Parts: sequence; C-alpha cells; structure tokens
Amino acid sequence: MSKAITISDFSNTIRERAGALASAMSEAGKIFSERVAAEGGQAMK
Repeated sequence: MSKAITISDFSNTIRERAGALASAMSEAGKIFSERVAAEGGQAMK
C-alpha cells in the first residue's frame, strides 16, 4: 500500500520536474531566438 503511494508521489514529482524543465527550456529558447533576431538584425544593417 505505502509502496504504491510512494510510486505515485515519485511519478508526480517527475512530472512536476519535467514540466518545470520544459518551461525553463521554452523560456531559454525564447530568449535565445530574441537575441539571435536582434543580432541578426544588427548584422543586416
């Protein structure tokens, strides 16, 4: 019984960590693409 709860808590933790990682990566990607666009625009001038 307690093992099932532990596994459930464990999978919930993994899901939360994965969600946090995904949002962090998407945020980093947004910043990266903005920076690339800004530098690319300057290089074009």
